[in-house]
Amino acid sequence: MSVNIPQLASDTFDDLIQHGLATDEYSYLVFDVKNVETDPTKKVQMLIKVYVPEAKRRIATANVQAAMLKQGYASEVGKSKGSEIPQLDIIIPSNDKKTQIIRVQFKPSKSAGSGGGAAATKIQESAFCLYSALRWHVIKKDLTADTIFSNSDIQEAATHIDTPGVTVDQILDFDPDWKEIFMDGANKLWEKIGDGDYEFLRGDKTIDDGVITKAFAKCKATTKPALSQEDKWNPSDIWIVSKAAKTEVVTILNAYNKRGKNSGGSIEALNSELEILFSQKKLMGVSLKKTGGNARVKIMNGTPPAQRRAELAVEYKKTKTLSETIYDSGRNYSGTEAEKRYPMDVYITYGDGPKDKIQLRNFGGDTRGDWKMELKGQYAAMGKIQGQVARDLLKAVGFNDVPGEPSWSSCRPGPGTTQSNMTKEIYDLLNHFNASGLKGETQSKGEIARKRQSWRYSKLSGLRFLAWLDGLDKNLADKVLQEIYLYAGSQQDHSAIYYKYS
Repeated sequence: MSVNIPQLASDTFDDLIQHGLATDEYSYLVFDVKNVETDPTKKVQMLIKVYVPEAKRRIATANVQAAMLKQGYASEVGKSKGSEIPQLDIIIPSNDKKTQIIRVQFKPSKSAGSGGGAAATKIQESAFCLYSALRWHVIKKDLTADTIFSNSDIQEAATHIDTPGVTVDQILDFDPDWKEIFMDGANKLWEKIGDGDYEFLRGDKTIDDGVITKAFAKCKATTKPALSQEDKWNPSDIWIVSKAAKTEVVTILNAYNKRGKNSGGSIEALNSELEILFSQKKLMGVSLKKTGGNARVKIMNGTPPAQRRAELAVEYKKTKTLSETIYDSGRNYSGTEAEKRYPMDVYITYGDGPKDKIQLRNFGGDTRGDWKMELKGQYAAMGKIQGQVARDLLKAVGFNDVPGEPSWSSCRPGPGTTQSNMTKEIYDLLNHFNASGLKGETQSKGEIARKRQSWRYSKLSGLRFLAWLDGLDKNLADKVLQEIYLYAGSQQDHSAIYYKYS
């Protein structure tokens, strides 16, 4: 779903999606953007309808309000005019005296999110397998909100899935309002694949955590640049295998565990094999992404790498990038949240969409340095790439001078020559990029010198990379962002074919 976000509401919308509608405790990422205002003077700039269970609408409203308060946003709780639908008016920060808002209404479940975490993800992906089996083998027509599943239906479907570590009872106990997402995904996959005698797998020891994982492990060492993560090669969460061809699939992929580079065991050869199996509908991977409504299924990496690159609409948007380098956001946080006023991240814009950005920041918390680049999209993050991996990737295509992060220990706040030099480097780079909210040199340096270790590490790492990127010829800068985009989004030259439901 493509939405043109009003410029003045862009940051607020971004924080709502990234921080308000999803935390470690809950996820309300099934929603529709119902209205986007084109008149910048109107009070309600956006209307968003979030779908949650009837009994959870008020707690959802409170959860989102609390999360947005942590991000520095004032808001008001009310009810939709002429109804009992809870709504939250999130006030868009502005120097203008006029109050403008993003209005969030919490509607009874069309479909709804549930809590995060690895265990929930495992059950969620397994549930997708079960509902797909219901669509293919039991109901044998599109599933709808009115479709009733008997106990015998569920038990029959369970014979067509292999999801170790997850029971049918756990799937049925999972937040029931995810059911419509599972049904929608199963329906749309069937539209792409068609009828067939398939088994649906998640973490099974034969295919997913068997020959696929082993084949990748065998081939990745021969790949340049090296592939560090399986999900950057193929991010499929579940696999669909033809029962009649399962033995053939195992035999073909198992052969890669015994090959070396000189005997055809390259990642390119493996990808070619997977593409053949995919086209023959014998083995198909599916990546399940959080959806904001109107989801679709599409084939990823189904074209040659050269064609993917030629069609890639990614470039360095210099003007936008520099305007998004922030020192002081001006937002009024309080208590332990006060330092959030000074974001540790740096953003690079790569496209024309309001959320077409790459976030550069430390993901190691306050105890260690773990600087990464994260690809952002309309509704969710789309993949990360660790700093050293990015340097290796870029070095392989001719960039030998990509700056590294400072050492973690050198980023401690306080007095000292090393600390002073680092403070100066951070300030000079912020000043060079005319960072928003930067104060006078003396005051800013004093503040920077006292900031926590993680902030100093993160900000300097991001600014160093931005300064290097900004100093490149435009065509080279575009190439850098294209390489990062393709890798983080699992679409690089060495990435394999799969279906993406998003």
